[in-house]
Amino acid sequence: MICLAYLASPPTRASACCNCGRRCVQWRPAGTSARLSGCSSAWFRAPALGAGGRWFESSHPDYLSQEVVRRKSQTACLLAARGNDDRDSAGRFKLNGQATGMPNCTNREAILGIDAAWTNAKPSGVALLKFCCGQWCCAGLAPSYNAFLALAQGQNVNWNQRPVAGAPNPAALLQAARNLLGNLNVNVVSVDMPVATDEIRRRRAADDAISQAFGQAGCGTHSPNANRPGQVGAALSQAFSESGYALATMATQAPTCLRLVEVYPHTALLALTNSTYRLPYKVSKSGRYWPNTPIQTRIANLLAVFQGILTSLNQCITRIPLVLPQTAQVRHLSQLKRYEDAIDALICCWVGVKYLSAQIIPRGDNSAAIWNPV
Repeated sequence: MICLAYLASPPTRASACCNCGRRCVQWRPAGTSARLSGCSSAWFRAPALGAGGRWFESSHPDYLSQEVVRRKSQTACLLAARGNDDRDSAGRFKLNGQATGMPNCTNREAILGIDAAWTNAKPSGVALLKFCCGQWCCAGLAPSYNAFLALAQGQNVNWNQRPVAGAPNPAALLQAARNLLGNLNVNVVSVDMPVATDEIRRRRAADDAISQAFGQAGCGTHSPNANRPGQVGAALSQAFSESGYALATMATQAPTCLRLVEVYPHTALLALTNSTYRLPYKVSKSGRYWPNTPIQTRIANLLAVFQGILTSLNQCITRIPLVLPQTAQVRHLSQLKRYEDAIDALICCWVGVKYLSAQIIPRGDNSAAIWNPV
């Protein structure tokens, strides 16, 4: 089988299709074009070679699709096949017959990000990333659960339409993600929602740890309780656990796959944008950010901050299908909430990227942790 690994050892050349996952007819150096057998996109460019490493081709002849598993070791990535793969008894992939020490992850790296509302009366943003051709790209983005499920069925998102609120259905969301990924599985789910392995009645150790570490940057956390998110959060984490995604706590070592990772977008944005203070991008707080300011001015200010965040995200994630409206097109502040939720979902995904590359620190205890990029 053709097994590809990204190594810091002496190079040979190889590449793989990031669209259809089929085996290439030809192998070409990075940066050149190659024709693919049966590929829907017909042509692609081989991924660029990373600093200090090269694409290495082993002697296995039949691998048909791509899998990348990031680790903190010399071997940074492992590309493997869908189905008939080569693993040892511990589930670790083999390279030229030798176990690599890689965890048993799914066939292609993918991250589902959810900006989960604390009540079912409000919509929740959803984003999906996939790793292809050496980079992360957006495979789906929607301002609500229903819109994301419809997107997976081929219905485009109407950003001019008010999103519909509703309760999350993790099993349906994961299936929708598989549909958008070409029947591949999600490695990590990252969510902006207080979750824990036990019942949440008051502030958790994770909330206190974040407030202590980031309070001076204006990023203290909200206080969860038995009502908010209450059963909404408990049901979400339980359903993901039943679908195979256990909650990542202080006992979890990144980048363990098949985990539910809690995210706090405000602190994540400090790292993403290299900021020293909380960004003013929450629609509901625009009056606090800019008191005694006309609504249209606040709308313009929010859109400017949104664009700055998207610019930072676009440096890490390609093909983000979010086009912000012009100020004159927005009549009410509430029209911007759908964009805020989508951006938060993308931030959750970006934290998932950092989790999979082990560039992250958890804060909390063995019942709950909030994960922050470094």
